[in-house]
Amino acid sequence: MSALGACALSGCAGSSQAHAEPAPLTEEERIASISDPIYMGAATNASGQTLTMGTGKYGQIANQAMIDKHVEYTPKLHQVSPRVYCAVGNGLSNSTMIVGDSGIIVVDTNESMEAAQFDLDLFRTVTDKPVVAVVYTHDHYVNGTELYLGEGNPTGAPIIAHEKFIEVINSTLSELNDTYVPRALMMFGALLPLEGEDGSVGGGIGPFYKNPHTNGSTAGFIAPDTLIPDVGTAAMTPMDIDGVRFEFYPMVSDSPCNINIYLPDEKVALSNTVWPCFFNMYTLRGAVYRDPSVLTSSIDTMVSWAPDAHVGCHGVPIIGADAVKQELMLYRDCIQFVHDQTIRHMNKGMGPDEIVEAVHVPRFMLEGMCTKPLYGEVEHYIRGVYRGTVGWFGTDPLELHPIGKKFESERIVEAMGGEKKVLEEARRVLEDKQYAWAATLATYLLAINPDDGEARAVKADAFRKIAQVTYATNTRHYYMTNALAMEGQLDIPTSIPLNASKLGVAKRTLALDLLRVSIDYEKAEGVESSLAVTYTDEGVTETMLVRNCVGQIVEGAINDPAVELNMAYPTMCQILAGKLKLDDAIASGDVEVAGSSEELARLRDLFERKL
Repeated sequence: MSALGACALSGCAGSSQAHAEPAPLTEEERIASISDPIYMGAATNASGQTLTMGTGKYGQIANQAMIDKHVEYTPKLHQVSPRVYCAVGNGLSNSTMIVGDSGIIVVDTNESMEAAQFDLDLFRTVTDKPVVAVVYTHDHYVNGTELYLGEGNPTGAPIIAHEKFIEVINSTLSELNDTYVPRALMMFGALLPLEGEDGSVGGGIGPFYKNPHTNGSTAGFIAPDTLIPDVGTAAMTPMDIDGVRFEFYPMVSDSPCNINIYLPDEKVALSNTVWPCFFNMYTLRGAVYRDPSVLTSSIDTMVSWAPDAHVGCHGVPIIGADAVKQELMLYRDCIQFVHDQTIRHMNKGMGPDEIVEAVHVPRFMLEGMCTKPLYGEVEHYIRGVYRGTVGWFGTDPLELHPIGKKFESERIVEAMGGEKKVLEEARRVLEDKQYAWAATLATYLLAINPDDGEARAVKADAFRKIAQVTYATNTRHYYMTNALAMEGQLDIPTSIPLNASKLGVAKRTLALDLLRVSIDYEKAEGVESSLAVTYTDEGVTETMLVRNCVGQIVEGAINDPAVELNMAYPTMCQILAGKLKLDDAIASGDVEVAGSSEELARLRDLFERKL
């Protein structure tokens, strides 16, 4: 080998190649670098849609497609048929009024009583008839009910829901509360400012997660009393409500307690299955697997109704039989496409990382009224299908025992020439719009030194740029929230009080379940004890047996528990909702302690969650 060749390879002094500034990536290199190239500075996304940036109404820098979508959610009452009116734009969800002979039926009651008041104000421009029934399509938008029916529902108006409604509510009031809720707050942009470059643009499927124009957010949930049996997606339960014929169909959507509705005399379908964006086949907040085959079957049933209009829980109504059929068929075909193509490539032996690079929904399919990926992302849906069908493991045995992140980062950074070199490269590629790679390099540095402020600043800047270019509001919110948290501009909560208005229907073991999953097993080693909670107003006792570093929940009383707490159930609700401390309740006499106070203190020390 010549001296010049050896010098070029070794990077010795005098070699101009060794010191040349790397060239920016070409468009082809950006497209080949990642499943969605806009996160590496490309001009188009994975499906060939051209990226256009814009500025929102309140100064938000964002993808123009996202900004344009949210113009649809301007507050407005849409008349769908002679009896059906849909209020759009007062919350993440819509609320729909169906005018009966003597009163009105309200479908979904929004996120709070304050948001529901905006909906009711719109309804009152049409009629002042009283509310004679409420329908919950699923468990998400049910907190405005007291506004319509009054506290405790004194008139006894029926509240209609799926028979699994309470079961699903209980599943959300669970030991995973401190996982689900912070992730939901990030996903929906609830922690972001309303104005400025970093502000939330909207909720994707609605204008916002929590209406910022309300004076507070009061939960007014009332449990349903009229339940629709879970008889299958093609079977229905008929009901006549105040002169209006209803057909209720149990159809799984983003909730297992979902019911869709057909009004045969109005020829109007109401559903939480068809959204104004590509259906969120996987949610960043976390949820059970959303089986695409069940979803497509539900949509097929809805198409068979041949409705003249479709009213969703989100977005503006679709009017006209031809438009409804066209949009619903394209929507269901997009869902099936993602599922089938994921399975197709799984059957070729590919893992999730390979599949997201291989499968891209054709551009024409993403341009329907209800198929634009402006809420979640197709890449996440592919990963969701993979995990939902075969679990977390891909195909490479390396995944079975990966090395620790700190170990890996130290070796990579060393191989790249040290921390200073990696930081310089991270800054360079960030300038070249290689946002995802810049964030990755900064993450290597932060794994070595979590207090590296310069690396943290690069990662935050990269996250902000990803948030700005993305089409999906969930992605924008998650990246932007974490960018601002890294810069110290906001705090992401780690422990969240439970929804007080829903605790009345919660499992009575909930308090002990929350403690059970917060046991510090190192402190619990060698401890054998028991803690009972008795709700004196209900005559119900629940017990936790502590042994072998776990807590076993036993429904009912045991003989001689080490400690027993006696209280009325509403007192525990106040404690779980963060409105009352256990120590204060003991001091006031609202909670009586039977057993050793020292043993109670020892047990409480085992739990990371503090009541």
